[in-house]
Amino acid sequence: MDTADLTADAGLPVVALEVGVDSDSNDTGSPTELTGFPRPRLPSVELCNGIDDDGDGEVDEGVQVDMYVDADGDGWGDAERPVRGCHNDPALATQPGDCNDLNAWVHPDVDSDDCDGEDSDCDGEFDEDSKPGWSLLTIDAKHDTVYTIDPGSAATEPVCTLDIDGRINSLDVSEKGLAIAHNFDGDDSLAILDPCAGTMIPLGPHGSNGIGGIAFGPDDRLFGIGSKDQLIELDPTTGTARVVGELGIDIGNSGLAWDCTTSTMYGADALNDTIFEIDLETGAAMEVQSVDVPFENVGLEYDRHTGLLYASTQTRLYTIDPVTGHSDFVGHLDAGNVDDLAWYPTCP
Repeated sequence: MDTADLTADAGLPVVALEVGVDSDSNDTGSPTELTGFPRPRLPSVELCNGIDDDGDGEVDEGVQVDMYVDADGDGWGDAERPVRGCHNDPALATQPGDCNDLNAWVHPDVDSDDCDGEDSDCDGEFDEDSKPGWSLLTIDAKHDTVYTIDPGSAATEPVCTLDIDGRINSLDVSEKGLAIAHNFDGDDSLAILDPCAGTMIPLGPHGSNGIGGIAFGPDDRLFGIGSKDQLIELDPTTGTARVVGELGIDIGNSGLAWDCTTSTMYGADALNDTIFEIDLETGAAMEVQSVDVPFENVGLEYDRHTGLLYASTQTRLYTIDPVTGHSDFVGHLDAGNVDDLAWYPTCP
């Protein structure tokens, strides 16, 4: 080793090697330190990992970034809870904007803001993707005609004539656009209805003694009011029925409507001209209110934009405030006998 001039290497890191001395030529040896050189120690780099990597008594100094608490783990943080942290921390997010950090299904890039009473996409609007631009439909049971209804004036526009074997007294449409109708001609049964074409596919008898109004509720579960004053749950794929429970009140012709914003099922009764709420677990009617709507046949639908119920009877359309029971007459329907109301995607 040339030790004549070490000044040329001044300022460079000192590197020492550990070698093993194989004194017995068996290809093994124990490490020994070369004398005269300091033991080598490579400089440590501080990483963002919750450890004091460089041994200076501080943790993650100089490597943390601006983050936000992400309590629900959906990749979006709460803008009201900024912190300094590491990218690999699962409890933090780099993107702010989560308007409900306790619900992983609520954040700015969800696919759609469906009707659940929550601003699911955090854009300041509630449930705007629930049945967007859908038309209010009814079926004229007297003339077997599908009509659209202007909710503001009650003006009707014919869509098609029904080409079916039976009579429909109730229908509803799921959030996914599946239209189910109740056919009360002969064996009471359900059918998949195409309101734009006027055709339907029978699902078969449900085995219950008569169904009045039907409505899709939470998770697209289908319910109906039975003629024995019971709440019925119906299978929209097979048409079969099961009794949920007794309403606890006497009713006549009936209608159902689901308010997905507040998760409330409303019923309407023509025997006593009332509206009421229904417990979907027990079937019990609650909060019964008298209304100034002279029900005969009953159509019922909820409008999430106004918070009002639309109610039809024969050829008249009303709105009802479900909180106060106050009703207003909207107008006359140019039809023979309107039995129900439902929102449906606008027909081409």
